[in-house]
This record gives sequence, structure tokens and C-alpha cells, in this order.
Amino acid sequence: MALTNYMWLPLALYVGFVVLLYADRWMTRRRVARLGHSAPDVGIPGPLGLGFFYQSIKTWRAHACLEWWEDIFSRNGCAEKGSYTAETYVMGGSRYIITADPDNVKHMLATDFQSWGKGKDLYNAFQHFLGDGVLSTDGEKWSAARQVMRPLFMKERVTDLDLFERNWQRMMPLLGQGQALEIDDLVFRYTLDNVSEFLLGTNFGTLLDTTNHFTNAFEKIQKTQSVIMRAGPLAWTVPRKEYKAGIKIVDSYLEPSIRRALALSAANISFSKKADDEQNTLLHALVAYTNNRKDIRDQLTTVLFAGSDTTASALTWLFFELSRHPEVVSKLQTLIFETLGTTDPSRLPTYSELKQMKYLTNTINETLRYYATMPFATRQALRDTTLPRGGGPDGTEPIAVLAGTPVLFSALLMHRRRDLYPPISAGFPDPRTWCPERWDDWQPKSWQLIPFSGGARTCIGQSFAITEIAYTAVRLLQCFERLDDFNPRGKEDPVLRYGIVATAEEGVKIAFIPRHVEKL
Repeated sequence: MALTNYMWLPLALYVGFVVLLYADRWMTRRRVARLGHSAPDVGIPGPLGLGFFYQSIKTWRAHACLEWWEDIFSRNGCAEKGSYTAETYVMGGSRYIITADPDNVKHMLATDFQSWGKGKDLYNAFQHFLGDGVLSTDGEKWSAARQVMRPLFMKERVTDLDLFERNWQRMMPLLGQGQALEIDDLVFRYTLDNVSEFLLGTNFGTLLDTTNHFTNAFEKIQKTQSVIMRAGPLAWTVPRKEYKAGIKIVDSYLEPSIRRALALSAANISFSKKADDEQNTLLHALVAYTNNRKDIRDQLTTVLFAGSDTTASALTWLFFELSRHPEVVSKLQTLIFETLGTTDPSRLPTYSELKQMKYLTNTINETLRYYATMPFATRQALRDTTLPRGGGPDGTEPIAVLAGTPVLFSALLMHRRRDLYPPISAGFPDPRTWCPERWDDWQPKSWQLIPFSGGARTCIGQSFAITEIAYTAVRLLQCFERLDDFNPRGKEDPVLRYGIVATAEEGVKIAFIPRHVEKL
């Protein structure tokens, strides 16, 4: 008899656990109802709501995240209403909201900024990699770190182009003499060398490093980090051996710089606006602020990641589209040669000349529009609040959001929503295509495009990134006649691989054809 009772115990515990979860969900729904409206359900079946995270990882592995979100909003009627916001419950009362509505994104990032943050879920997901870095913290920690970094991105620093030219001279020979090559890793190493020298005063020299230890480590970290972020409550199941090994390699590159800076006393550290000042680096600014080794390491890792990975993604996509659009290359080269007054590639562009080239700016803007730098991001409610749209029968009523609720949003889907653009016509091409000419007589509405996020947490390195992309594009088109496309899908859009940034699943393969080999 005792044995029989014992055999029933696991079942009783399981049933009790499930009952508690559903009771928790019921109570959460009641709290939401008292505060306001709910959004339509995502409509994904699965025990305890775990089907949402299973499908999230499944579609990520299939490189179909954008299509999956579109399917959700289409099936539950959100797309027809124009609200593009839905929700689900996972493991009882854990509620998740997804949105691609500019009004909701603006509300989180700007209008109601104090009610929203990166939150504990994202902090926990990134704690081993970014720690207490500016991208993963909130409140005083975030504010203090941002204030330390702000002077480093003053105009006097980001307009100094010698840094880019030094690394361009290292990268240019690696682009070859007309043979096809995959450029993803090469462009990443170029941006990494730029940002390491700009922020640390020390060039990592990855363009000259044939072992690729650092870049391989970064790739492994990003791949695992993407799975951790999408796994939600199942994140503890993600294997992390290579992830932790990659973090150790990144730390080994940073350690010598940190050690040298900590050897300086605060009295010997000053800051100036001069780009060539040896102490005008993020490293020195951090040491003047704190002597905590971990804090310095976390901020350096964060800014190196943000300043290299995202810019490399944008630059790679720009090269990719230029290889598919020789007419754009021709227009840009004509503009460059007219602006500089010569076709001689030894004539370097100035910052003011880069700003004069409107079609170049349009081409960069179109690339940032079509290939959103951070395709998916998240915020977490820091207190009970609302989102302005998505609730009610027509999707126009506010949505109640309890403290602790995560909201996932997609800049990529927002940037490609046809209903947010003028009608397709001879003067305005399909938003689902890449075309710089759309910017000739059009500007996006506020919060329609957010390539650098928005509000108080707008990317502090935005000007540096755009200058880097513009300068590199000009130097490329000065030195090379054309870019030949060797990508396997031809004129079809590439399959996007969703890490923390979006890259081409099959890589980007291009042949760079030199203009005047004998002069280069």
C-alpha cells in the first residue's frame, strides 16, 4: 500500500505543478485586464506556451525569423489592422509581447523611457560576455558609463580620417586583383582594427593576423549568444563550452591594454579633443573613472562589439548591393570624381567632402534601411505601464504591460513594412527592394526607421560608424573599377542569418576589379 502511494507521488507533484502554472497565468491575465487591454495571441500551440520558444529557435536555425514574425501578424489579423503587436504566455504567468509598430517602439525608447530598460532577462543573458557594459545595464550604471563615453565621439574625433586610411591601406591588398573572395571576415577585421585603435589607442592588427583567433572567437560568442537570447526560460540548456572559450580569447586581447592603463595614476590621465592625443581613448577615460578591472573590461568589450560587428554588417551589405548594382557604382564614381576633382586614387576625401555627396549618403541610408543593423531587440518593463497600440477590437487601444514583461521588437520588419511607405509607383520603388534613388524625394516619418535605435539610448557611435562606412566606400570606388557579384543566389535576395546582427547565410562573395593596377 505504501509503495502504491509512493508511485502516485510524482504524478501528484506534476499535476500540482501544472495547476500552479495555470493559476499563475490566470492571475496574471486578471492583473492585465484590470490595467487595460491585451494584444492578440501569437497563435502558436505547445504545452505551457513553450511552443513559442521552440518555434523561435527552429525558425532561427532555418534563417526564417522575419518570415515567421510576418506569418504571426498575418494569421492573427494584426497585419490587416496595422497594429503589428501580439503576445503569448509561457510557463504560467510569464507574458511575452512582440511588436513591429513604430508607435510602440517610440514609446519604449523615448516617450516612456523611464518605464523601460534592458531588464534583468537581457542582463542575465549577456552577463558572461558583456557583464555590466553600457548595452546591458540600466539606471545609474548605464547613465554613468554613457557619460564617460560621450566625449570620445565628439566631432573633432570622428572627423579624423587618418585612422581609416591606415587600415584601408592594410585591407586594400587583401581584396585581391580580380579573384572572387568571401569578404565577411575581412570586413569585420577591418572594422575591428578601426574601433580598437580609435577607442583603445592600440590596433589589434587582425587584418595582418592569419590565425584569426580573435575573429573566430567573436563569431562563436555571437552564435551562442543568439541561441541564449531566443531560448528564454530554456536558456540553461544551451551548451556554452566554445562560448566561454571565446570569451577567454577576447579577454586575452584586452588584458595588456587594461594592465598598462591601470599602471597610470588618475592624476596622470587627462582628456583632450585631439584625435592624435595618446591619452584620448576610451581606455584612459575609463581608468580616470574607475580602477575596477572588471568594470573596465565590461565597457571595453561592449564598445568593441558594438563598434565592430554592427558596422561590419552594414559595410558588407553595402558591398554586396554594389556588386549587384553596377549602375549605382557608376553614379557613385562619377559623384566621387567630380567632388574630388580627379580620378587619382591618391587624392583622399575630406570629412566635408564626404558630407557633400548626397547620393553616397542616400546609398548608405538605403543599406541601413533594408538591412537593419540590429534586426531584433528587446526591452523589459521596469514598472506597470502601457504600450499605445495593439489592444482592442481594431488594434488601436493601449496594451497593459506589467512590470517585468519583456517586449521583443523588430526594426527589420518595421523597415520593410509596405504599409508604412508611399504607394509603389514609378517614382517610389517597392520597399522590399534595395534602391538608393527612393531617397531623392523622400524622407522617412519619425520612428519609421531606427538603424541606430532611438531616444536616450541612441547609438553613441552613430557618426563614427557612418563616417567609417562613407570613407571606406569612397576609397573602394576610387581604387576599384567595379565589384563583380559571385553570390550563388544571383538577383534573389540573400537568406539572412540572424545572429545579434544579420549576415548572409551563404556569405558574401565578390570579385574586386582594380581600376589602375600599375598605380596601386
